[in-house]
Amino acid sequence: MNKRNISMVFLILGMAFITIGISTDNETFSFIAIAFVVISLMASINRKKSGKK
Repeated sequence: MNKRNISMVFLILGMAFITIGISTDNETFSFIAIAFVVISLMASINRKKSGKK
């Protein structure tokens, strides 16, 4: 898998977990969602720094 796909997967997982966290009013899912979104952003930034489009 390339970095773009990894970033997309983590972003989708983050959105799914935030939806579950909000609908069930469970903070654990919300914190997991934040972690997935941060990982997605870091993967995206690393991809841009390496010079790939």
